[in-house]
Amino acid sequence: MAHSWDVLFESDGSVTLEVPDGYTTMLVVIKGSVCVGGIETIEAAEFGLFNRAGERIEIESALAVRRSNCRADCRARAFCDE
Repeated sequence: MAHSWDVLFESDGSVTLEVPDGYTTMLVVIKGSVCVGGIETIEAAEFGLFNRAGERIEIESALAVRRSNCRADCRARAFCDE
């Protein structure tokens, strides 16, 4: 069964996605930039792929992490499937 999430931040928000074990997950950033796991920044028009081990994916607006001049609003879409 496929899963899809719309991830929207109007300011310095964050969200945790629960990903089933054995599923491939992709996060596509549509607007702004996000920080995944407090480590990796993904900018607009970029995507991130995650391993197939079930995990929690922590996503934050990059504004919350860097407090720099990145956009205050972010939009991303996450997909996972077997």
